Amino acid sequence: MEFLESVKNRLQSANKLTVALVSALALLIGWILWPQTEAATIAFEPEELNGASNEEISVHLVGEVVNPGLYQLPIGSRVNDVVDIAGGLKANASVSSVNLARILVDGEQVIIKSQEKHQEELDAKISINDADVEQLDSLPGVGPSIAARIIEHREQNGPFRSVEQLTEVSGIGPKMLSNIKDLVRL
Repeated sequence: MEFLESVKNRLQSANKLTVALVSALALLIGWILWPQTEAATIAFEPEELNGASNEEISVHLVGEVVNPGLYQLPIGSRVNDVVDIAGGLKANASVSSVNLARILVDGEQVIIKSQEKHQEELDAKISINDADVEQLDSLPGVGPSIAARIIEHREQNGPFRSVEQLTEVSGIGPKMLSNIKDLVRL
């Protein structure tokens, strides 16, 4: 009886092993015969689309300039260069609304604001170099203690040279800076 039981167990084991081997073989054959396709490589060369040269950039100049529009300039050109090409600034243009020495980037829009618009924007923002505790406290996330630390920092180190320098103040990290940077100015 034990012999029959032993043979029966061996047959069941052999059936499982056979099924596993046949399955593995079927998967291998299927993988070998599966159609192999290569990804097509598409080369994108912008100059073919718009005729622009690799040595030029396109800049859209708007606002208080004599001839606003789209201009092609050599790489490395500055804001002042595109303003000159556009005929210069209008009489009511705010020179301090834009950095004329900044190097231009392809595809950007340069906005020259009027003196009135620029002043309105400045008046709407809180000066981190002149504001008192109450004004700074009105900023989101800035309480009286952080406001006091901002004032203490500028008294000890001189006026802030950039809005990003606020991260040197204890309690102001990148997240808080991103929440307030559009609400403050130097």
